[in-house]
Amino acid sequence: MSEQSMKIFGYSNDDSETLLEMKEVSFLATPEILREIAEFLMASAEKFESDNKVDHLHFQDFFNINPEIDPDVISVKKLED
Repeated sequence: MSEQSMKIFGYSNDDSETLLEMKEVSFLATPEILREIAEFLMASAEKFESDNKVDHLHFQDFFNINPEIDPDVISVKKLED
């Protein structure tokens, strides 16, 4: 069996304290926002490769979104085994 290449986690709107492992994720967004998410993920990969001190990044920090209204996307660097 091969090792899982990534995991997805999230919080529900009803319980922001319990981190849940998810099987899949869906983005309901405009094409513009989907492009921004893709740009954020590419920038995250580049930052993780170039800076060993960075282990996670927040979408909210890259783009001007309201954390009180919009959900955040957090990229987390997977450490090598």
